[in-house]
Amino acid sequence: MLISDREKTLKLLTNLGFVVNLEKSSLIPTQSITYIGAVFSLKEGMVRPTSERVSKLLSAVELILNKQNQATARDFLQLLGIMASCIELIPNARLFMRPIQLHLLYHWKPVCQNLGIKIPFSKHLKGHLRWWLKIENLVIGRSITPWETSITVTTDASNSGYGGHINNSLIVQGTWSVEEKLLHINSLEMEAVFLTVKHFLPNFDKQKCSYSVRQFNRCSLHKQTRRHSFSSAVYENLETLAISARKSNFSESCTHCRKKEHSSRPFKQ
Repeated sequence: MLISDREKTLKLLTNLGFVVNLEKSSLIPTQSITYIGAVFSLKEGMVRPTSERVSKLLSAVELILNKQNQATARDFLQLLGIMASCIELIPNARLFMRPIQLHLLYHWKPVCQNLGIKIPFSKHLKGHLRWWLKIENLVIGRSITPWETSITVTTDASNSGYGGHINNSLIVQGTWSVEEKLLHINSLEMEAVFLTVKHFLPNFDKQKCSYSVRQFNRCSLHKQTRRHSFSSAVYENLETLAISARKSNFSESCTHCRKKEHSSRPFKQ
């Protein structure tokens, strides 16, 4: 049946004036298709990076880790480029890529420093790099079917405290300590995300779910608005949030909401 359908399709295309490049075409019916560095498994409904791309990614990570506690900015940019090409193929790739990018930008100013500058390593950086060395993280695959957010976590923070809620129902609020009030507002926004997600973990633990983090007004989980003013402050929280995502089997996203949509905002600004 499939062979017959193939012949009918080729004949129809030819009759319509199309020129089919048989040499570059895959005419054997299959449920596994490789296209631009990705393997589409139609039977599973999953897409994964090819073995060649996985090998290239592993080699790039190992190259940096073998640099004796420092690597050049060029090495980091090459690695980040490979990681970026896998964002849509590896679950939570962006979440585990972001701290590496933050680390690079904290130690390197692209407008005035060359690509040969040495970037020192840190304990947190090595932890994120090692995540990329685990083959199971790279080949687990992502669903071809677009997922819909099943849980929406909305957060907000001010210089006084923070608030968060799930789907406009479950609510958590808190105030900052004297030391926390001295932190940059962007760091407090990130801390609000971490504390809110941590508080609500029992509500969706041990189940496969996707969640969306919405933040009031201006700050974003993956967006960096003022690099040198807060990148180091949110760096460790990104790692903690990443660990929470991994343990709870999350798929993450982030959006913004307007002031009037935020029902958990307990403090005036």
